[in-house]
Amino acid sequence: MIRSLKIIVLVFFFLCVFHSGGEEGISQTSNPATDLPVQIGSIDFRIREIEAAPSPIRMLELQIEIINRSSKTTVPPNAIKVVAIPKDIQFASSSPGDFAPIPGEVTWTLPFPPMSVQIGIIGFSLPQEKLLSISFDIQINPPEGEKKTATFHF
Repeated sequence: MIRSLKIIVLVFFFLCVFHSGGEEGISQTSNPATDLPVQIGSIDFRIREIEAAPSPIRMLELQIEIINRSSKTTVPPNAIKVVAIPKDIQFASSSPGDFAPIPGEVTWTLPFPPMSVQIGIIGFSLPQEKLLSISFDIQINPPEGEKKTATFHF
């Protein structure tokens, strides 16, 4: 009885060793930013006003369409991050203010089914000074993912 128990424990030990060692030799590292079947679709802009005292808050909302082109692959949760970085800001007045918005990002926390489209929304508050245009670099899973530039003219 004790001898058979020792043999069973020894067999399980060797199976665990082969299982953990075998994965390292066979598996390939993948880059999730470039291996995902997702891409940026259309980029829409909306201006929103939020009532506040003493004056309303104006926001520029970016609606970024992300498309899963695969017919079989479901993208796992937290595998897609979209970043919007404000780049070129044109002011209507000759003296620009100190408006320097920080980059915004959104992460998909749910699985992304095959052949589907989802919208990520990133908002930026707007200054009191009148703007002519603002450009954004939008990228999936930086720094290797797909990148697009979009400009909004006020």
